[in-house]
Amino acid sequence: GCLAQSNWTASNNVSGGTPGVQNSVYNTSPDVTAPQFSSVVVIDSVTVEVCFNEAISSSLVSNPLNYSATNGIGNPASVIVNNTLTCATLYFASSFISQTIYTLSFASLADCSGNGVTPTSTPFTYIQVQTPSFNDVVITEIMVDVSPAPVALPAKQYVEVYNKSTKYFNLNGWQIIDKVSSYAINVNYLLAPDKYIIITKLADTSLFVGIPNKIGTVSFPSYNTTGDGVCLQDNFGNFVDSLNYTDDWYRNSIKKTGGWSLESINPTLN
Repeated sequence: GCLAQSNWTASNNVSGGTPGVQNSVYNTSPDVTAPQFSSVVVIDSVTVEVCFNEAISSSLVSNPLNYSATNGIGNPASVIVNNTLTCATLYFASSFISQTIYTLSFASLADCSGNGVTPTSTPFTYIQVQTPSFNDVVITEIMVDVSPAPVALPAKQYVEVYNKSTKYFNLNGWQIIDKVSSYAINVNYLLAPDKYIIITKLADTSLFVGIPNKIGTVSFPSYNTTGDGVCLQDNFGNFVDSLNYTDDWYRNSIKKTGGWSLESINPTLN
């Protein structure tokens, strides 16, 4: 079956529509455009979501036999499809092994016109995330005084953290805190061992050009320039790291007046 929406699209007429005459998008040519694989997301040790750029035939996209994962995983036990027939959530009976590369195949999928999906498979890797111990992830840099503005950075506050452990952590639900407020990260972000990430206000993330490892909270603590507390909590409310800085930490009378971050010298000592 096919969705009615696959035969509809927005008008191309400059007036906004074509009442009483042939539609601006009128086309009786057959659809010969193949649907494209767009993404795969590993949700947990037995669940994967795969998405495409257009609707897939409902009889095909919902059939578990049309999907298969390598390394002995096989077909999913069940499939749940979204309302637009563009994404399928696959539930497997066997668990994935952490840090193992799998290939998910879906060669039998096609759109309502019979155009086969391309490409017909995609690799994915399951990473087992863990709960942090205190100081597994440490605060390594804080930018609090942005007046005057930094020479080559946005005039925005941020906190940098570093994963000094050998574990992987999903930062969704973690919180960044000052002495009066806390703000949560509300997206999935996998922080790998020996990796840094900066946390700032969501609206400010685009200003940090050339820095891919960044994440935003809807609001952000307003850290005092002369001294404040900075805390990091996991999604269970456990403290992962905390510090209380003062402007004496700059150890430089000029830099303490603004435009410079405070950086940890040796993160392993935190």
